[in-house]
Amino acid sequence: MMPYDFSHKEFPYDEDEQANFYESCMTVMWDEPWFGGFFWWDWYTRLPKNSPEMGFSIVGKKAEDVVKRWYAKNR
Repeated sequence: MMPYDFSHKEFPYDEDEQANFYESCMTVMWDEPWFGGFFWWDWYTRLPKNSPEMGFSIVGKKAEDVVKRWYAKNR
């Protein structure tokens, strides 16, 4: 509901929701001849050392695997 507002700790952490969003973006856009890729927000300059955290970054989360799989495809 408010992915930008991390002060609401009562909202459940849902890694699948993030991965599903990335998957849907790639599915819809991939075959468009003008599509060259997305600017994905937010990639850390220092990778987290522990388990994935709530936040925008896809590092170490299911959405990272989605992005890797799509960008490994030939067009």
